[in-house]
Amino acid sequence: MERWETAVAVDKKADDHASSIVSEVPTSDLKSNRQRLWARVCVFSMFIICVLGAVAAFFCWPRTPLVILGGRADNVAVTRWIPENTHATMRATWQVNVTLDNRENWIPTHITRLDFALMDSLTLKKFAFGSISSIVLPPRRLINLPVVFNIDYAPVLMGNDPTMQNLYNACGPQKAGAPSPALNVVLHVAFHIFGIIWVPTVAATPPTGGFLCPPS
Repeated sequence: MERWETAVAVDKKADDHASSIVSEVPTSDLKSNRQRLWARVCVFSMFIICVLGAVAAFFCWPRTPLVILGGRADNVAVTRWIPENTHATMRATWQVNVTLDNRENWIPTHITRLDFALMDSLTLKKFAFGSISSIVLPPRRLINLPVVFNIDYAPVLMGNDPTMQNLYNACGPQKAGAPSPALNVVLHVAFHIFGIIWVPTVAATPPTGGFLCPPS
């Protein structure tokens, strides 16, 4: 009996000692531990959000398609030189095949407008313009677009205009049996992409290095 009472007394002293140890832990230390735990949770949550945002941006952010310019144009309306058989003014309507490489995008690309301009690469003057409105480009594909260009080019000053000379030499009436020389051009395409405030522009040249006008 005495041994049992002695054991109970020892256990009671141990419990009292443990309680005193717990009671001696400062409240400030508990708050500090909770704050550190909360900070770790916040940092981990921000890391997960950043990772998910980066993944979403990689798959959803629209990339500007690459542009491939065809090597020739077809007549929609007969080319006119005004006055006739001279090169004072050139008026024409061409159809040119333009390919958009949208294989870098994972979701459809919504285009509000595409603006096209053909430029003489030797003089850097634009002479033909076209536009396509409201088009959706499917992802992971090459898209062929027949683009209609309107030409109404006249020199600012009458006389020696290198751009008009290049147009007339490549696209004007050719002598019988004479080959038509290629026209050196650069195509500029301005992409008005839905959801993007700036307008990216892509330049392309014909794969053969020259562009063939339709027969006059």
